[in-house]
Amino acid sequence: MGAKDNFSQAMKELLNPMGEPETIENEKEAVQAPVVERPVRESMPLPESPRPVQSPVSLRTTMTTIAEDAVIVGDLHTRGDANLLGNVKGSVSVAGDAEVSGRVVGNVQASNLVLLGSAIKGDVQSRGQLTVDEDALILGNVRAMDIDLSGRVRGDLNATGNTRLNASAVVVGNIYSGTIKMENGARVQGELHITKLEQAETAFKDADFDISLDF
Repeated sequence: MGAKDNFSQAMKELLNPMGEPETIENEKEAVQAPVVERPVRESMPLPESPRPVQSPVSLRTTMTTIAEDAVIVGDLHTRGDANLLGNVKGSVSVAGDAEVSGRVVGNVQASNLVLLGSAIKGDVQSRGQLTVDEDALILGNVRAMDIDLSGRVRGDLNATGNTRLNASAVVVGNIYSGTIKMENGARVQGELHITKLEQAETAFKDADFDISLDF
């Protein structure tokens, strides 16, 4: 045995000191783990989604808010309610109710309208109740179903229902209303007209009389 064979034998003893076989001669004799078949679980049916419930709330509950520091140049139209804190140079048309505390140079109309310290240079129209606080100013004609006025108006007032002039109210213009109630201190420079004439005429149904000159 030469030196080369001795070196090869020494390397084999070093790499495999236990004398185990290097490879498996027959791979088919290798032990395989048994395969266990598991039954397939049927998927559970998903619950039916509940039917959507229609909300009874009207879309008119949507609110449009104009911030106090905002300035709008142009007409403003909203489909719901509106809270106007800023200023508008143009007409304001609100399909729902409106609360205005900013300044408007243009006409304003809404369903029920509340003016809180606002200044409006234009006509004001409310399809329902119009409330004007003592710090509000209107330079234009006013038309509503009912008017509750504590502020100042330079223009005519026209109410199909009732008009209430509180103590701080000032009107420079004519008033046309079904009924008019004035508190002590309210000032009006103009004519007052009661439009429900059928009620006023009943007060004089027996007032037709004459004085006989026969002695």
